[in-house]
Amino acid sequence: MKRVLLSISLVICWHMDIHAALIKLRSKKNLMPSTPFHQVEVPKPKTIRPLILLNPAGDATRPGRRMVEGYERGLTLQFAEKLQSALADRFGIRPLLTRNAGEEVVDLQNASFANRLNADLYLSVHCHRSAEIKPTLSLYYLMYNQLIDDAAPLAQDYAFIPLNQAHYRKIKHARSLATQMSYTLRSEPHARLLDCRGAYGIPFKPLKGILAPGIGIELGLCREDQWASLIEPILDSLVSVIEELKEGLKADSA
Repeated sequence: MKRVLLSISLVICWHMDIHAALIKLRSKKNLMPSTPFHQVEVPKPKTIRPLILLNPAGDATRPGRRMVEGYERGLTLQFAEKLQSALADRFGIRPLLTRNAGEEVVDLQNASFANRLNADLYLSVHCHRSAEIKPTLSLYYLMYNQLIDDAAPLAQDYAFIPLNQAHYRKIKHARSLATQMSYTLRSEPHARLLDCRGAYGIPFKPLKGILAPGIGIELGLCREDQWASLIEPILDSLVSVIEELKEGLKADSA
């Protein structure tokens, strides 16, 4: 009889332990969040894209030089819009235009625009009527006096920079980029399509007051439709330029 009572008491204790364990498990389960955990996505590294400004020469009040049928301002805007689209398709970069059709640009407006945006490259596009059948392409960067401009000390970021000294900061970089472009444009197959001239350091007024590396591109055309054939060569010449700008931005952000 004692053995039977002992067995019954053991069974009761065993059931009580199981019941207590179940209650404890349920209480812990209620503390757990009812919604499933979400997988945390690691953010992808930000794509570095240089900011490029395209300046088509002329505006609503300044038509520019006379071409075969129209004026310089119309051709430079067509060229800049096509180059803008081509840069977006090829490099994923969509440059900003300094003007649209019918807009008037006041003096130094573009310089103020580029400096406030902290542009990485400023390209000013110009064209003229040429007597040569083969298109010409001339490259310029701003320089007043080589001895003075190259030896000028760099101003601090917070210092006031006179208008005619704004190019000092990036003059060597602008010369290097323009020279890279000229090497590509002089090589085959582009040399068959155009005659590249420069890069020349001259007092090129459209680049005055701009802190970013500024390059002037002047097209010599005997027919107004020739500009379309120059888009691809210029794109090729900008490959190394854009890669160098990206590397510079990566180094600055590191």
